[in-house]
Amino acid sequence: MSSIVSFQGTPWSAHYSATKAYVQVLAEGLRAELKPKNIDLLAVAPGPTKTGFASRANMKMGAALDPTKIAPEILSALGRKTTVLPGFLSKLLVYSMLPLPRWARIAIMGKVMRGMASTKPTLVPLPGHNKRQLNPRSMPELSRLAFRSSQQFRGRVSYLSTSTK
Repeated sequence: MSSIVSFQGTPWSAHYSATKAYVQVLAEGLRAELKPKNIDLLAVAPGPTKTGFASRANMKMGAALDPTKIAPEILSALGRKTTVLPGFLSKLLVYSMLPLPRWARIAIMGKVMRGMASTKPTLVPLPGHNKRQLNPRSMPELSRLAFRSSQQFRGRVSYLSTSTK
């Protein structure tokens, strides 16, 4: 699963858009590699979709796509396209920003994501670590640890902050 945020940097969700960009580019490359073997691959890049992600990520989401309504469009694109933007909302959000310069798309997505982001830090335990609570005041120290050498601090950073406002 790719996303409409895979096509530009997205402030307040940079990590999410970066992972979706990776998925998008990987799918495009693998599709070309696998075509001679008659294996098809499709990157699905929806806009906001009702999957339960927003509530788990402590985000406020307005208009969103219904997965049962976009599934037929996704399935029909398999074997015909490299990427599908399912639903009217996905197409509107992507195509309306195409004529804009990249810096403007990034600024717009930043405003959208800032409005959706939680107003308080959300601490998410990383896999394999206990679920102890961190004090939000310790977040500056956690940020310093996260940006230092991964060799020096391997295994010490147990939580990520998904948003702060």
